[in-house]
Amino acid sequence: MQGRLSSSYRWSLLRYVDEATRFRPFWKWLARSGAPIAAILIPMAFILSVASQDGEGADGLINLAYIGAAFLAAAVLTLGVGLIRLRTSMEK
Repeated sequence: MQGRLSSSYRWSLLRYVDEATRFRPFWKWLARSGAPIAAILIPMAFILSVASQDGEGADGLINLAYIGAAFLAAAVLTLGVGLIRLRTSMEK
């Protein structure tokens, strides 16, 4: 049962992208792909930045975390704006 719940919550963000159908193709791609891209980039940044054996701290690959955070923020903002626009157009 718990596996089914986590799977449904994992894709809940994508459900709302499909409901906000008034996106242009680029914005729909950003809203749909931003969260999964961030979910890949942020952990990868932390793992790869300390992967070298002679390193004493994080190297330049830690900047992938900032790129992932930007993708996540852009996806959430795009989705939020799209859903607000959809709601206001439905109320008219």
